[in-house]
Amino acid sequence: MRPRVDLLFRLGFAGKHKLDVPGGATPTVDAGTSPGFDLRVDIPVIRYLTLGPAFSFYVLRADAPLFDRNPVLDISAFMKGRYPFKAGRKKAEVYGLFHVGFSAVFVPDNADSFGPGFNVGLTPGFQILLGRRFGLVTELGWARTQGNLDAGNLIVNQGVWRFGFVF
Repeated sequence: MRPRVDLLFRLGFAGKHKLDVPGGATPTVDAGTSPGFDLRVDIPVIRYLTLGPAFSFYVLRADAPLFDRNPVLDISAFMKGRYPFKAGRKKAEVYGLFHVGFSAVFVPDNADSFGPGFNVGLTPGFQILLGRRFGLVTELGWARTQGNLDAGNLIVNQGVWRFGFVF
């Protein structure tokens, strides 16, 4: 059981994009696609449990003309319950991953401004090792990102599909 590194492409889809303005209207619109990438370090604790840090960068977008694209940087910790098994001659695993951490939502109009917040998510997934130190991974789940901006709280709940490589 060695640590592994996951390099994943991320695609947020569906869900809701909401700007919670204090004392005012709370516009809620459909969330647009949110492309990005993730980097995780998977550290085995016991056979069925791994922990580690995760770093994500993606762009939140709403399907409405008044909402801008908001780049987001997440720094999270995750816990992954997994079940390793053999798939023919290959090692594979199914898992459930829970992550929580800090989010920085950047405001496009002001390069020096960002909204600190948090992220949380739950994702089931599948991984298969094609060689001793290389494999493929895919997962499909849910994520929530919240950033506290000057105009109000930006809250996005959406489905997330991640796919990529494990080293």
